[in-house]
Amino acid sequence: MLKRIGIVGLKCLGGILALGALAFIGLYIGSCGDYRLPDTVNENPDLTAIELNGTRLHYKEAGSSSNPTIILVHGGPGGDFTSLLSLEPLSDRYHLVWYDQRGSGLSARNVSADSLTVDQFIEDLHAIVTHFGGGRPVILFGHSWGGMLSAAYTGRYPRTVSHLILAEPGFLTAETSDPVINPDVSLGMLTGMLYSWFQSLHVDDSDEYAAGDFWLNGVMRVANPAYYCPDANPHNVIVRAGYEAWYNVAVKGIGNSANDGSLNLTHGLDKFTGPSLIIAGACNTAIGPEHQEKHLPLVPNSRLVTIADAG
Repeated sequence: MLKRIGIVGLKCLGGILALGALAFIGLYIGSCGDYRLPDTVNENPDLTAIELNGTRLHYKEAGSSSNPTIILVHGGPGGDFTSLLSLEPLSDRYHLVWYDQRGSGLSARNVSADSLTVDQFIEDLHAIVTHFGGGRPVILFGHSWGGMLSAAYTGRYPRTVSHLILAEPGFLTAETSDPVINPDVSLGMLTGMLYSWFQSLHVDDSDEYAAGDFWLNGVMRVANPAYYCPDANPHNVIVRAGYEAWYNVAVKGIGNSANDGSLNLTHGLDKFTGPSLIIAGACNTAIGPEHQEKHLPLVPNSRLVTIADAG
């Protein structure tokens, strides 16, 4: 009897493994394609780049340097400044500087994992402010993770910032981290993430970072639909993600410190005396207006503005 049960069990297991193998093969074949990512500053000499703190950062400038400078800090970690290019019309009155953070966007990938930390990202931002600020305090505009980084930077270097603008920072302390650290995950999100992984298996392997970056691109495009308005299309908000930057800063860094309760990106922020603005999109049900209300007491001289029909 036991022998028969064992045989039946083995047959069932074999059937499950066979179905799993067929599913894997089907998805692998079905996801075939010519998947490419744009080159970084190391491979494309036509990209504007600056060498700071031992790495090459991709950047873009617009407007006269005689005007007040706005440093635009993108989200992620591991994102790029593509989504912030919509602010370029401000260049008729301001000097705008966008940059891709260390190991992110089109910036160089050959950086050590030890340098992919919040502390180093703060120092890189300081180098950007020092280089492009013309010796004057700058206006700092940070979106999502960029808002978190901008708050941490301002706490460390309050005198270098004249105005602080935080557009839907994910969280500033461990206590405000739950919507980002523990998001609602749908079947559609999981399916999209899995399919992006299969697609990444076909990415040109001459670039050792491309497969991971491609997968993260896909994740960023399907993750967190609660951030957007209904029927919004967020598929073109990023050109090239940086997997290593995301993993080391988001997962190993702020993720772990949020989970153990030690995260505080507002240290020293009480020394900042300039005006602060927190922006939220009315469509964002994850980290929108209700969530940003929690950040008002943490950011000095701040007020919250909600933008209708925006995520």
